[in-house]
Amino acid sequence: MKRKQKRFVQMAGLFMLASIFLPNIGLWSLYKDK
Repeated sequence: MKRKQKRFVQMAGLFMLASIFLPNIGLWSLYKDK
């Protein structure tokens, strides 16, 4: 049970990082295009 919970936390962390980074990368590429 604990191992599964740890994996869930890991996935949640990765998802949060992605949701933070991906829009920033999109904005940066748009800014660089200008």
